[in-house]
Amino acid sequence: GEKDRLFGFIKNKLGVELQTEDFSFQEVSLEAISPSAANEFLSMYHYIGKGRGGKSIGAFVNGVLAGVCVFSPPMRGGTDVELSRLCIHPRFHKKNFASWFVSRCVKTVDSNFVAFADTTVGHAGTVYKASNFSLSHEVAPDYWYVDSSGWVMHKLTLYKRAVKMKMKEREYAERHGFVKVWGGKKLCFRLDKKGS
Repeated sequence: GEKDRLFGFIKNKLGVELQTEDFSFQEVSLEAISPSAANEFLSMYHYIGKGRGGKSIGAFVNGVLAGVCVFSPPMRGGTDVELSRLCIHPRFHKKNFASWFVSRCVKTVDSNFVAFADTTVGHAGTVYKASNFSLSHEVAPDYWYVDSSGWVMHKLTLYKRAVKMKMKEREYAERHGFVKVWGGKKLCFRLDKKGS
């Protein structure tokens, strides 16, 4: 499953074996963590890396940071807080830990929530479903740009650079060796807390 893929990626990338920690949920404490601590953790263990920030909650097992949830402010005038990052340290992957962690974190924020599962990387929203989120809608596939060395650039970043140079997006991409890459759809999950 997902755990095996993650371990395989780490083993191939770093050439090391990872052992998982055996722990009980009673040993886990949750506490607010600084944006810098969250970003450092996410940069190491999340497939996208750090996000746009917000309220960060850490899950600690015997004093070791084992997971991070980040709740970001609403985007585009929305009212729902976004669970924008969920990440568990590879050593602490354990059945039901992620959904247990999310369920406890959402209790600390008085809001309705949205969270997105990216099908491009095989996410189907299993953790969100197990945390009482419901599928709200699908978001159409989107694209980004990649150059020949594998450098990824967000489409908005490339567009802004093109505008600055008085070029069309496509023209800028071609001139600088970027190729448009399409991802899969995203699944938007929702958890309504207010009024419930």
